Amino acid sequence: MSMTHNKIRHAKSNEISSEEWRKLREIAIVSETNDCPNRTEAEVGYFVDREHADYGIIAKINAYENRHKHPNLERGRRFLQNQRFGKSAFSLLARGPSSELSGMVYSANNTSGDVIARHYKRFFVPTKNYLWIGGLTLSPEHTESPRRRLRTKRYMLSKHLAKFALPEQAATIYPSPSEDHGFIKMLHSMGFKATDSGNESLGDVLEAAYRVNDMYGRDAEPATQVRMVQTAKRRLLYTNMQRDTPTIR
Repeated sequence: MSMTHNKIRHAKSNEISSEEWRKLREIAIVSETNDCPNRTEAEVGYFVDREHADYGIIAKINAYENRHKHPNLERGRRFLQNQRFGKSAFSLLARGPSSELSGMVYSANNTSGDVIARHYKRFFVPTKNYLWIGGLTLSPEHTESPRRRLRTKRYMLSKHLAKFALPEQAATIYPSPSEDHGFIKMLHSMGFKATDSGNESLGDVLEAAYRVNDMYGRDAEPATQVRMVQTAKRRLLYTNMQRDTPTIR
């Protein structure tokens, strides 16, 4: 399917309906199942629903929605206690003539430190906080090949960064090399590196990965994760390169 059939809708958390949140959770399940074929259904469910995996469907849907609307709820659990998040933002992908909801990118401004006043002051200084990319999900139903799927993800993330990343703000994301190596390569091609500065190779990114024991469950095989950063300078360079590169069909 051509990118011309894709539509991106940028939204704040209160502009997404309960029905859309229900659909987005379903998309997250099938997206993770497609991207991580070595994980069981229970492990994928644990990843998407976090510690709510043993509760009923309503609790899961509400937890999924609230976690995306209010990432600070997971401070001290999924995130370190000294992290602060604000200004959650969403880019929803609609595909085809019926504009079917098919994926989402979400982010929030993120700072870290020990003094609350310093946290919130940093939210107003782009060079002092990051645009944290909290997730990217995509239904596999409309993607004919892994290559096209990565192209669609790149399209979604590029649109989200263009809308929500401030001119001097770096973006950060925490993907898993052990689960989806292709996604790591895609991010690297967009200027995401293992640290804020330097010209790290893809090999350097993979070497920087660390072990996470309970990403897919307390008894699941541990995954690896790596912090990748796209500086504002690298984002501008990538954007300019995209303008000069013909679209691949």
